[in-house]
Amino acid sequence: MRKNIIIERKYYFVLMVFLCLAVWGLCYIFILKPQVQAMARYRMEKNQVEYDYMKLKSSGGLIANITEAINKAAAKTEGYSWLMDASDPNLALYDHVDSLGEKSRLVLLEMMPVEKSGAEAERASEKYYVWKVTFAGHFAGIVAFIRELESSQKFLRIESLEIGPGDDGKSVFTVTLRGIKKLE
Repeated sequence: MRKNIIIERKYYFVLMVFLCLAVWGLCYIFILKPQVQAMARYRMEKNQVEYDYMKLKSSGGLIANITEAINKAAAKTEGYSWLMDASDPNLALYDHVDSLGEKSRLVLLEMMPVEKSGAEAERASEKYYVWKVTFAGHFAGIVAFIRELESSQKFLRIESLEIGPGDDGKSVFTVTLRGIKKLE
């Protein structure tokens, strides 16, 4: 009988050791190993962040370059949105076109918005302002005006240009201009 008890105790001891090892193995596989992997990942991320921070901190010109790029992008965007930002787009266009006309020695005779009908014109009118601007002057003046308009920081598109005879040896130039009303 005593022998059976010793054998039973050995059996239970072996079983207990086996179960303890199994529990430890499961804890290692499902708890400890993922935590060790996560800690290694976090350590690598920490090292990368520290490296990037030191790189940014040591290159003082980088912040200046980023600021310069942002300012250039803002200036470029202003060239497209200058009519949207104006309280009166017609007045803003008049001021701009009149100043370009004076530089080009042209006389601004008339400026009026163009109203078109139809489905396509309806969609275009949601996105663009369209004006017909009439100048009087010499051909060299209209060439200079187009050059000034093309090199201007304020975006306008020339849709059409009509040339006709005028008074005193000058010609009459009618330019159809399109400006952005709404950016998408």
